[in-house]
Amino acid sequence: LGHNKTLTIENLNPRIFDVEYLVRNPIPIHADEIGNHNFPFDRVIRTNIDDFYASGNQISITYIRQFVAGCTYPELMESPNFPLDIKQKVERLLSACGGKNLGSYSETQGIVTVR
Repeated sequence: LGHNKTLTIENLNPRIFDVEYLVRNPIPIHADEIGNHNFPFDRVIRTNIDDFYASGNQISITYIRQFVAGCTYPELMESPNFPLDIKQKVERLLSACGGKNLGSYSETQGIVTVR
């Protein structure tokens, strides 16, 4: 790009125009073929889909996110937006840590509550 730091159609790498987005590429076609046969499994997991939640193959991880958030930033537990069971589990884990903080040292084998 030299001194001109603005990206334009003229200075864009021409190979970018050769990129193809295959809406119906070979992977889902083959998955359909597999799904139409009697194999010893119940379903085909379509991992080619970018939105794994939308595919129905990923459960919500809100619970895990809330727990980790509470353990790393305990002040969040004062918010009414967190369920009581999350608050209790965060308190239990942090109470087992020196200084009620995940960053404190623990025994060599790890935090007793987690073991």
